[in-house]
Amino acid sequence: MEEHGATGAAAGYLTHMSSDDEDVHSSVPTTSPVFVTLTLIMSVVGTGLLSLPATMKCIGVLPGVGTLALVALLMIFTGELMLRCHLASPSHCDSYEALTKRCFAVSQSPYLAGREKWATQIVNLVNSLGIFGGCCAYMAIAKNTLPKLKYRLRLDDSLWFWSDYFVTGVLVTCISFPLCLKKNIASLRFSSVFGFCFSIYMIAIISFRGFGDILNGDAKWAEIECAHRGEFTSLVIAISVFNFSFVFHFNIIPLYTSLHPESRNPKTMRRIIIFTVIFCAFIYAAVAVSGFALYGAATQDNILNNFETNDDVVNTARIAIVACCYLCLPLLEHPLRGSMSAFLGLGNSKFNRIMLTFVLLVSQYCVSILIPSIETIFSLTGGTAVVGFCYVFPVLFALALLSNRYQESSRGLLEVPILMSQMNLSSPEKCICIAILVCLPIVGMMSTASQIAGTVPP
Repeated sequence: MEEHGATGAAAGYLTHMSSDDEDVHSSVPTTSPVFVTLTLIMSVVGTGLLSLPATMKCIGVLPGVGTLALVALLMIFTGELMLRCHLASPSHCDSYEALTKRCFAVSQSPYLAGREKWATQIVNLVNSLGIFGGCCAYMAIAKNTLPKLKYRLRLDDSLWFWSDYFVTGVLVTCISFPLCLKKNIASLRFSSVFGFCFSIYMIAIISFRGFGDILNGDAKWAEIECAHRGEFTSLVIAISVFNFSFVFHFNIIPLYTSLHPESRNPKTMRRIIIFTVIFCAFIYAAVAVSGFALYGAATQDNILNNFETNDDVVNTARIAIVACCYLCLPLLEHPLRGSMSAFLGLGNSKFNRIMLTFVLLVSQYCVSILIPSIETIFSLTGGTAVVGFCYVFPVLFALALLSNRYQESSRGLLEVPILMSQMNLSSPEKCICIAILVCLPIVGMMSTASQIAGTVPP
């Protein structure tokens, strides 16, 4: 099976996309459940882990692990809803746009009839904002990692051409911009594996050193220091950061359809989703706890910046993440440009492609240098767009498509033979859906408001 994504939080947008002209519904070679599981894990684990120790610093170990576990359970729930909505719908309901149109098609409300175009545009806009946030995060992480590398290489930071802003602009222009202009970026898929290997490397370094301090009794857990914000504000920001680290909903349907026919059933995919989220939650907790144990109140928003400049084991990881960020950026820019072209009604001419890519990269560069920390980008994206496509949209799809009335109207149209009773939402599930619709957007808005109001300094 071909893997189309970058690594980490924003990777899910890309599993089913490869070129402007390629049909995203086209068939892909079938593969085993083990490979699908590995691919899903690769799409989740990424650069979002860099801010987890700093997030743990502000809420403590036990509340942090508990919050991480809660977010993981909610992600499992909404991810499984996406799978069930796909199975309960006729052919080709394998994207957010298709599911949105199907919801409007079965709606009996006169207020919703004929408004599927507007709803689809809203869904596309929210998803585009999430991709935009992922692009900004890549630039910000690379910029944030440069100072230690420049110091190690003995580069004079006082010279304007070695400043973080100028170097970042040059690297974006010379590396990312030309790659973003390619119509087919399939050749860049190797960066997904590269980024994942970097993530595992960093997890090993931080966990080994952190748990060494824990076993030796040197853990700095007691040094919790977030005087600039209260406990509740720290909690809602932590939820948003954790949200950013668990994006995988875009991957579920493409990976499900890629399973071997004998393994392509809801039970197998449900197990894959559960295992993936639990595994990722475990390694996230290990990184967050061990990183916090190493540096306590001194933990920075990018844990790499806590390590010494002459630590060449970590410097290899610093070099890897900078390279990964600029190579993965085009993988996100590609679908973002396509979504924005469709949203704005632009053609696919070479001039439009160049100009739109240029405007997007300049906008992302400005955001990345103005945002004070990478945690701010993670929490802003995790509290806005991620809430939409990981919580709100799957729940709305489920409430519309997993009802008795819809199941009856769809009888005979389902792609797989599934008992209707197995597809319907139970009463407890409906209660959880309503709670998600009420609580998660409020938490996201509070986290976003805290960041925008400047309550969290750099």
